[in-house]
Amino acid sequence: MISPIRLTICFVFLLLSLGLKAQEDSLYYRLNDVAIEGNKVTHKSIIFRELELKEDSLYQLSEIQVLVDNSIRNLQRTRLFNFVEIEKTIADGEFSLLIKVTERWYIWPLPVFELADPNFNIWWQSRDFNRVNVGLNVDHNNFRGRAEKLSLRFKWGYNKQLGLAYTKPFINREKTLGFSISTRYQQRYEVTFATINNERELFARIGRNIREEVQTKFDLIYRPGNRFSSYLTIWQNNTKVKDSVLVVAPDYFGGLQQLNYMGVGLFFNYDSRDLPSYPLKGFYGAISIARPGIGLKEDYNFDIWSTEFSFNRYIPISDRFYTATRVKGGFMSYNQLPYFFQSGFGINGDVRGYELYFVEAQRYVSWQNHIKYALLKGREFRMPFVKNPSFGRVPYGLFISAHMDLAYSEDDVYKYRNPLDRKLLTGYGIGIDFVTYYDKVLRVEYSLNAFGNSGVYLHFQKAF
Repeated sequence: MISPIRLTICFVFLLLSLGLKAQEDSLYYRLNDVAIEGNKVTHKSIIFRELELKEDSLYQLSEIQVLVDNSIRNLQRTRLFNFVEIEKTIADGEFSLLIKVTERWYIWPLPVFELADPNFNIWWQSRDFNRVNVGLNVDHNNFRGRAEKLSLRFKWGYNKQLGLAYTKPFINREKTLGFSISTRYQQRYEVTFATINNERELFARIGRNIREEVQTKFDLIYRPGNRFSSYLTIWQNNTKVKDSVLVVAPDYFGGLQQLNYMGVGLFFNYDSRDLPSYPLKGFYGAISIARPGIGLKEDYNFDIWSTEFSFNRYIPISDRFYTATRVKGGFMSYNQLPYFFQSGFGINGDVRGYELYFVEAQRYVSWQNHIKYALLKGREFRMPFVKNPSFGRVPYGLFISAHMDLAYSEDDVYKYRNPLDRKLLTGYGIGIDFVTYYDKVLRVEYSLNAFGNSGVYLHFQKAF
């Protein structure tokens, strides 16, 4: 039997140890040094920009690891690195950080093999290799080592496109302002001029250009911290179609043959996801407002506004189980709505099981959900014959999932020819995801929709 005196002594020692621990956590430690390894291309200032700890600042012991983890996620969201590690050393009231990054390969001159259909599953119905685009994409995703992006697009085949884009994320000393500018010229042999029975109606003149478009866009970027961003977008669009398009679709441009207008938009987002290409933890929210036509030299009197929003939540249940949910929606206001502005606005790809349908609307809302189990997580394969660290270390993961999606939409203009209008759309099923580096995702899903139609669908990006 333990004596009361021994119990008292043990209790006193326990209180003292807890008190010392609490005192240690309340002490402040100064960050005296930050070192970086592996940044052969990326400028140090770009990495320091994403850190939530600053040199010569004081931090409590309990918050240091939290800020280190946040800094790792911030660096991963830049998509400049395949791997990010931060080691900390604490001693004598001070601590230091060693940041180890494995840079991606930033210059990609890649041939293009692109399907002319909206997704692989629609193309697979015909398996028509004439409905493909080929070309060359040249991307520099870390131009001058300052996270600048330079892109050239050259595409021909079923459609033709020539484009150039440049993004400079920081133009001021505080690294809060940036800009992006792009221009694009495009020819199409085929246009979607309507949806009937929630399927696309196509008009084509193979080998003949029936729609021509020139667009120039400028974005002013404001990013005051690590998670919040906002964009002011101004664009100029000049699009014209051949007379033959107006014969089959008089409402395509609202009775006009050419649209020449300026547009303006605002976009706000908050991103705390661990990895944007395949998030398992965090939150993402976005709101956009756009007006095509701001009253400068327009030759039409359309009054159109569109607003869209998305709120995503990713929650780890355990070390291997993860769940996620997204609520997305949008609405348009207008006095006249040509099909050119309606096309593509609505529930397209938001409900799994409806990959072969098109649900266009002026008002819509969707709710997507899934739960995942990590069969393989955080794995890495090293290729000994590849010396370049940008390719030699290959991360990968394998997940199985179950999903359930809901959506509802309202179309006041074209509802008479699309039976899915004002119907509750449901879809559910199971799937498997393979994830690897350079944001590559292969997703195979079996889904069943509200009409009892089922299928296996292939995707090359995350669900949401």
